[in-house]
Amino acid sequence: MNYDKPASELSMKNFANEGLEPHFQEDEYSAAEEDFPIVWDEKFNNKLKAYNKAVTELDPLYSTLSPRSKILVRVFTKELVETKDGVIIPNTQRVPIQTQAGHGTLGEVENPWTYSTKAVVVGVPEFIKDLQPGDLVQLGEEPTRGVPLGAGHGAMIVIPNAYTHYDCKEMSPPVEPDDQHYGYLLVESRFIEMKLPNE
Repeated sequence: MNYDKPASELSMKNFANEGLEPHFQEDEYSAAEEDFPIVWDEKFNNKLKAYNKAVTELDPLYSTLSPRSKILVRVFTKELVETKDGVIIPNTQRVPIQTQAGHGTLGEVENPWTYSTKAVVVGVPEFIKDLQPGDLVQLGEEPTRGVPLGAGHGAMIVIPNAYTHYDCKEMSPPVEPDDQHYGYLLVESRFIEMKLPNE
């Protein structure tokens, strides 16, 4: 199986090789590849499926935290799409990267976080009475979307509402679904649009 995409669009690896991501230089990208997956294949899709099945099982590392003002959630993911021809297509957003001069775009980059708007509540502030850990909710699009930070060759993709426990050793949220710290967001109450029936 392979991932077929227009030549005009940049994958995360192309993004790195073109020098757009300063942390991943050509000679060290192989070491970073495991932490920053760019191969959208059946193996990765199976990780997404396993994650979605287990996401409602709250991890005490996170569920014992007490948010002060925002709501801690863990999002479900969008599983990859397979065409009739066996082509794996990432079910994710493409983020346009602006040129350094601010005129037009340098290209588009795949958002490696395949977050959906469905989430499970992990922790709530004391003043919020209508939600509790374990509740299923639907978020608005904004907190789950990747956005470019910077422009040109120094740009990178970030999730502004991402949250990781202080024990997490990574500088940015993990992109591997089997990582313990994957998928957490800290959002304001206004971003929770619906409370869903528990499954």
